[in-house]
Amino acid sequence: MLHLSAWVLPVYALTSGIYGWMTGGKFKNTTFIYSVSGYAISFLIHPNFPNNIFYSYLNGILVPWYAISGGVLELGAEFFPLTTRDILFRYPAIPAILVFLGITRYLLPVHTVRNTGHWMLASLIFGIFALFSVRNVTHLYPILIIFAALAASDFGSAMKTQEAEIRDRIKSVIIPAAVLVFIAAGWITINYLNLMFVSDTVYSRHFENMANVIRSRIPLGSRIFHSNWSDSQYLIGMAPEYEYYVTLDPIYMYSYNRFLYGEYRDISFGKTKDPYSLLINDFGTYYGYAGKNYFNSLIGQIRGDKRFEIIAEDSLGILFRLIPEKSADAGN
Repeated sequence: MLHLSAWVLPVYALTSGIYGWMTGGKFKNTTFIYSVSGYAISFLIHPNFPNNIFYSYLNGILVPWYAISGGVLELGAEFFPLTTRDILFRYPAIPAILVFLGITRYLLPVHTVRNTGHWMLASLIFGIFALFSVRNVTHLYPILIIFAALAASDFGSAMKTQEAEIRDRIKSVIIPAAVLVFIAAGWITINYLNLMFVSDTVYSRHFENMANVIRSRIPLGSRIFHSNWSDSQYLIGMAPEYEYYVTLDPIYMYSYNRFLYGEYRDISFGKTKDPYSLLINDFGTYYGYAGKNYFNSLIGQIRGDKRFEIIAEDSLGILFRLIPEKSADAGN
C-alpha cells in the first residue's frame, strides 16, 4: 500500500468486479470497497503525511504523464515502451507462456475457470501498462506466471475428459513443444543476465574509479555537476561527502525550478553556447562529470574551452573542473 503502484489494486478490484458481473451476473463490491479504503488509509498513516500526497502526485501522475508525452523529462529506461526485441530477449517467459497457451487452446477446447479468468484479467492490465512502460513488466511477470500455472491446470483437467488415444496424441505434441520453448527461454534469460551483470560490473568499476579521483582531487563538500540524473546514484554511494543534484528522479528538480531543469538538460546535451558561465553562475559549481554514452556534445565543448580541465577520463566518461577566470587568464 505504500508503493506508488498501489493504485492498481482498486483499479483491478473494479475491473475484476465488472468481470465477475459479466460472467456470474453479480458485482462484488466488497473487494473494491476494501481496496479503496486500504489505499486511502495508507496515505493517512504514512509517516510523511501530508507531504506524501504531493510526492504521489509527482511520481504517480506527472511522471507517467510526461513519460507518455515525451520531451519533458529525461526519464530512466524503465519508462521506455516495451518493444518486440525486449519481449524476445529480455522477457522470454512472456512469449514462451503465450506460445504454450496458444498450443493448448489449439489442441483442445479448455474451460477457463473463474479464478483463472481473474488472473488472466490482471495479466492483461499489466500487459497493457507494459506496452507504455517497461517498469510494469516487473509487476506483470509473477502475475503472468500464476495465470500460466492455473491455465495449465485447466488444460490438465480438460485432458482427463478425453479418451486415452487423444491424450497420448496431445502429449506427444505438447510435451516436446513445451520443453523446446522453455529451454530456449531459459538460454535467452541466462545470456541476458550475463550481459547485464558484465555491464553493471563495468559501470560500477568506472564510477568507483571516478569517485576515487573525486575524493583525492576535489575539496570535500564541493557541488559536483553530473550530466545524467542517474549518475548520482553511484556517486552518492561512493563519494557521499559531496553535493549532487537531480538525484533520485528528475521530476523533483523539474517541480522545484522548471527553468533551471531545462538549463541543466541543455548544458548536458551541449546545447548552450557558454556552459562555463552557466555552471558557475546558475549552478554554483566548479566541478563536474559527463558520461560518453549520450553527452559527447558537452564533452566536445569542454575539450575546446581552455577554461575547463579534464582531471580524469576513461572510455565511459570524464571528470572535469572549471578553472577560475583569473587562473585561466594567467595560464594564457
